[in-house]
Amino acid sequence: MEMFEYNDPAGAKPVAVSQTQSVSLSEFGPEEWAALREFAAERRYKPGAVILPAADPEAGLNIVMEGEVQVAGGGETSLGPGGMFGISRFFDPALQDVAAATSAGAAVLVLTQAGLTRMAAWRPRAGILLLTALGTLLCRQLHDAGRRF
Repeated sequence: MEMFEYNDPAGAKPVAVSQTQSVSLSEFGPEEWAALREFAAERRYKPGAVILPAADPEAGLNIVMEGEVQVAGGGETSLGPGGMFGISRFFDPALQDVAAATSAGAAVLVLTQAGLTRMAAWRPRAGILLLTALGTLLCRQLHDAGRRF
């Protein structure tokens, strides 16, 4: 895949970008984490807090930064740092989503569609790595559910 280097005074030139095959954000380096923090809102939750009620009107991608989050919706899952939830509503606000809470406290980044659009425009590598991780995660979940497209 090729991207363009925007700060080249002579004009855009191709720059090689690697694509991740991982479902996590393990490919994120310091620059990508900084970009994510720049375009997402950080929220800190006390122990026992409900992070995302199932009927939450706000559609945002939630990324666990610290602590642990229990996600319920089609089964109970525990997510640590780098875990993502709220993905269905992030892509389609009309869909019902999971409920999430923390028993010990957590820090979560919430990225909206508008935030993703800005991040993709100004920090394209971070946007590509995030969308690749989300796509891989969703494909694996469909595969595990016995659905193949």
